[in-house]
Amino acid sequence: MAKTMPARLLVVDQDARYGEWLKHHLGVLLPESTVSALHLSDFERWSHELSGRDCDVLMLAAPFGSSPEDPQAQGLELLRQLREKPHFPAVIAVAEEGNELTAVRALQLGAVDYLPKRLLTPERLKTSVRLALRMIEKRVALLNPEKIGLGLTVFVSIETSDHSGSWLQRFAEFVSAMPEVMEFYRMAGDVDYMLRVVVADMAAYDLFYKRLIDAIPLRNVTSRFAMQRVKSTTAFALPVADAKPSRAVTSP
Repeated sequence: MAKTMPARLLVVDQDARYGEWLKHHLGVLLPESTVSALHLSDFERWSHELSGRDCDVLMLAAPFGSSPEDPQAQGLELLRQLREKPHFPAVIAVAEEGNELTAVRALQLGAVDYLPKRLLTPERLKTSVRLALRMIEKRVALLNPEKIGLGLTVFVSIETSDHSGSWLQRFAEFVSAMPEVMEFYRMAGDVDYMLRVVVADMAAYDLFYKRLIDAIPLRNVTSRFAMQRVKSTTAFALPVADAKPSRAVTSP
């Protein structure tokens, strides 16, 4: 498996001493990573130019108010702004004020975790950062599987002679449980099923293929190997009633 790049972390806080405490412990947890700090007032201006690629994990220490409607809930407003960015970093909310209601709202707005500032410990910080890093790994795997050593994409067309409900149930359960299968469709036309399979290399696909044909009788299996990914996105273009250009919405 390909080695992942060290994460880039940004600590945002209006308390310089607390920000340095966070920065120190993050440096201990992730010695190979880059950890930067920014004052909360500077971040508000800087976030307008944030592309989302400038950091991987954002530790956002800010007031989260007494309710989601609280005008003093600065942290929630910053999360709303970040959510509009094309690439949303993994955000850990560190709440100076807040409660269960603001915690739920922060998570709904995309925060990976919500930590009350007064209760934060190095161990709790470690758990939260690991959660954020796992989310980043999943995003990398979704958008660029080659970076984690999965360099071969195969489109597999399947034809079967058995169209009974019992056969379909058994086939669907078996194929759905195969981790290499990223997408699985029942088709209309000259093939019955289509799979998108992602594996490391040809040897890995050969093992997958043998498991597939050994498990369930199939009439024909055709494999087509992708040479280049020209476009890959998780955004859907929503239809609009007027003639204005459609806007894309990223799926969760």
